[in-house]
Amino acid sequence: MSRTFKKVDYDQALDLTVRLGDCLPPDHLARFVVDSVAQLDLSALYARYGSRGGEPYGYCQVD
Repeated sequence: MSRTFKKVDYDQALDLTVRLGDCLPPDHLARFVVDSVAQLDLSALYARYGSRGGEPYGYCQVD
């Protein structure tokens, strides 16, 4: 059984009273990590998710 994943809208998540995206310089390591994880093939990991529990979060590229 295939699992569905919640979409993560990082722009919305970072649009808080203090916008975290504005606190990080363009070359900050956190931005590199998010971009690197977005390029990983996680299909083997996702295939091992069980069908129980709530809907997990997955990566969603927001342009």
